Amino acid sequence: MSSKQVFNRCVSYYLRLRHYSLLLTYRERKDGCDRPVFSLFSSGMISDEERDEVRGSLYAAQIKSIRAFVQDRYYIPRLIICAVIFLAFYLFFSLVIRDPLPLIDEIILSAAAAFISYVLLSRTDEKLAIYRNLASASYDSLSLMKEEYSGECASLEAYYDSLSSSCDIPSMIDSLVSRSEDFPHLQLSLSDELRNALMSYADENRIYRSYMKHLRNVRTDGDLRLSSLMRQAAANDNLDVYLLCILMQII
Repeated sequence: MSSKQVFNRCVSYYLRLRHYSLLLTYRERKDGCDRPVFSLFSSGMISDEERDEVRGSLYAAQIKSIRAFVQDRYYIPRLIICAVIFLAFYLFFSLVIRDPLPLIDEIILSAAAAFISYVLLSRTDEKLAIYRNLASASYDSLSLMKEEYSGECASLEAYYDSLSSSCDIPSMIDSLVSRSEDFPHLQLSLSDELRNALMSYADENRIYRSYMKHLRNVRTDGDLRLSSLMRQAAANDNLDVYLLCILMQII
């Protein structure tokens, strides 16, 4: 049985932050659910452009999950096929073609043939019936995506605005690095699904995962190098320190 699974329940939260929009998604596999179910929560009406953007992002993530599932499911059969191809090429080069470097050339050429075969077999994933069925079901379900108002999204957006209004970026970084916590604290009890969506976002984004790890291990007197790196990342728009502050409080 494949260790990888195709998620059939996706709960997304669309946040409108000060300068950009953020899509948070929590995915899970639920038994007894034949077709994927998509739900979208936001603080207000979603425009057609925003809806298309959300659907495109969710569909791309779903296709990635489907591709990984199919590759994992057919890994052993493909491995066996490639092993047979390696053995066949090895015997052919050993018995038919004579060369001054026996064994070495045979192994290199046979391994290359097996590798090329594996790559070519992997490219046939989209032609498999299981891939097409799962992709089609995801596409159809996305067109029926449920859209609901979320007070949590509204509260989280309001807190983000108050945080960015009360603290400039350098002050926010200094507060996080020094652990002085000179900023308004989040007074909001989040649902498990929104908390899981935030955790998934942090896990999937290397830069946030890295800075959260460093901030948890920083000394109480601060870390000048870490502060400098965070300032540079924020200046290059690679890091939203206010979102990082929220993640540090929630996770």
